Amino acid sequence: MAAYQQAFAEQDGKTEAYSAAGLAAPALTARQVFLLLEGAPSSMLIHHAPAYISDAGHAAAALVAQHALEAN
Repeated sequence: MAAYQQAFAEQDGKTEAYSAAGLAAPALTARQVFLLLEGAPSSMLIHHAPAYISDAGHAAAALVAQHALEAN
């Protein structure tokens, strides 16, 4: 499987999981989390700052929590 196909499959899996969890806008949430987590390694390498990885993880968690609140 090509890398881009694997990335889309992972994003689809997250969409299904977010939908099953009852999040608002599961496809949007999955795409936003994907962009955060895929972009963080590039930023880390460019800026020589490993904190970009953990910051992206915290941002993704906050994003999912916000979408969970919006669903209720």
